[in-house]
Amino acid sequence: MNTSGVARMEKQNTATYCAVINENGELSLGLGDMDIHQQITEHYVSQFEKQISSATLVCLDGNIPVPTINYVCSLTEKYNLNIWYEPTDAEKACKPFLSDAWKSLSYSSPNLAELCMMNKTLGLMVPKGNP
Repeated sequence: MNTSGVARMEKQNTATYCAVINENGELSLGLGDMDIHQQITEHYVSQFEKQISSATLVCLDGNIPVPTINYVCSLTEKYNLNIWYEPTDAEKACKPFLSDAWKSLSYSSPNLAELCMMNKTLGLMVPKGNP
């Protein structure tokens, strides 16, 4: 596997997440340490512009910082690339929608709570009874 884009940082924890799923298959409790994602900065990503420019699809995770999301969206627009945004949770779902970065998104995979947060951030109606 090509790991040339993987940064190894001493004295930093790998992102971890533990989910407790109930008998209906729904999340009952989730606990994670995602702080390492803050190290994925625009400067770090800029080192890989050549690789990104030739990608078939660019995937973004909602755990990375807003400025990095904005930067990656600007690159995908520059190179006319498709971009997939995985919100990861309702509070992070709004990140690309805090600026015009969302206009670069081709795909997203929100659950209902994440979709409602995206709509709220854009000032769109959210059906009553939803998060």
